[in-house]
Amino acid sequence: MQSCEGRGEAGVTAKLLLLNLPTELHNLVFNDLDIEDVLNLSLTNRYFWSIGRKHIQTYFMSFLGPWAGENIVCVGQYIEAGDYPPDMLTKDEEHELSQHQDENGRLMRLFDFTREYYEEIKGNVSVPTTLLGQLLDSG
Repeated sequence: MQSCEGRGEAGVTAKLLLLNLPTELHNLVFNDLDIEDVLNLSLTNRYFWSIGRKHIQTYFMSFLGPWAGENIVCVGQYIEAGDYPPDMLTKDEEHELSQHQDENGRLMRLFDFTREYYEEIKGNVSVPTTLLGQLLDSG
């Protein structure tokens, strides 16, 4: 993009035309930018910040893994069978859980059930702590 400086009225008109484009077109522009350019354009004014902020948030959410945006429940050994929030499980999940018993013949706790039948997610999830730090690392 060429600078509008030193162009007088034509430069001002070009700037106003960019701001007068519909938000949908601005979003399309942001979609095609890399994260550094998204940040730079977002910092030009409050209007572009309101658009760019969503793109920056989406970028950082991508580091949280395939479960980003999903409901996550943390359970420990202290949670007894059936002692979880109402409607947390679907009827099918409740039925499946009720079919399993521990070695003493009691209903399995959710903690034991998940350890027995599901794979643990291992490894560190690296989430950038600052946007500037991430931009420097990606460059």
